[in-house]
Order: sequence, then structure tokens, then C-alpha cells
Amino acid sequence: MQICMKCALLDMQGKGCFAAGTQPCCDERKGGCGCSLGFKTRALSSECPLGKWGAELTEEEEDQLKQKLGI
Repeated sequence: MQICMKCALLDMQGKGCFAAGTQPCCDERKGGCGCSLGFKTRALSSECPLGKWGAELTEEEEDQLKQKLGI
């Protein structure tokens, strides 16, 4: 999240977010993904559309981990 807070794609107003009220987000109007950064930065299988940070797990690995943890 620290990387995102310094990014040119940061949208604190929510105008470039896919879902209203989910800001801060990665502004899709500027080439971002439109995702809520609160959710995106918590997902281990998520990555930055500009390559500033990468996924720690594949989606399948994250699903398996969640299943093991019961979440």
C-alpha cells in the first residue's frame, strides 16, 4: 500500500474506481485496474498493473491457502 500511495494512478476521490465508495483505488481512467487498493493489496495473488509489485501466490495457491485456513 505504501507503493500505491505514491503512485500516479492513485485515485483518492473514487472517480476512477470500478465500485463507488471503494477509494482509494487504482484509477482506471489513467490506465489502472480500477480496483480498491484496500482489497487489492491484501490479496496475495494480486499484482500492480504497472509492475511496481508482484503477486506472492497464484490464484490457485491463494484459494488453497484460504481453504486450509477456513476462510
